[in-house]
Amino acid sequence: MADYDLDDGKGDEFVRECRTSLPHLPIIAVSSHDIGNTALIRAGASVVCSKMEFNRIQEVIATMPSAWPPEKVCVTVNKTDR
Repeated sequence: MADYDLDDGKGDEFVRECRTSLPHLPIIAVSSHDIGNTALIRAGASVVCSKMEFNRIQEVIATMPSAWPPEKVCVTVNKTDR
């Protein structure tokens, strides 16, 4: 899950990095602003859930494609890794 407004940058940059490194990784993106949600989708997020409708997150997750291999994807990104 990627947020648009991060302390050290914008989430669309992070999504682009993830998409480049792990092209099949499902990415759920969130922002409280339409411009942020649009930027996240353009950067490669799989789905977006507006923070204003975060109560729908389970519904949004259910729309995710299930054809990816979760057993092959285990990534942790810390600020110190960037």
